[in-house]
Amino acid sequence: MGSFNIFREAQAQPGYQPNMEQALGSLHQARISLEVSSPDKGGHRVRALELVNQAIEQVRLGMYFAQ
Repeated sequence: MGSFNIFREAQAQPGYQPNMEQALGSLHQARISLEVSSPDKGGHRVRALELVNQAIEQVRLGMYFAQ
């Protein structure tokens, strides 16, 4: 029961943003996958990396804004 109370308290904190944190983690994993992928993709892998990096920045800015 104690761990449930800790979880509820974490949810109630204004800075706690589980969906944004999960999205950020997924984007970081996507970036790693793209980085280790073979480079010959006609420029699309590089562009995807750029877009993932932009998305990471936007999620971070959104999290900062919501604080």
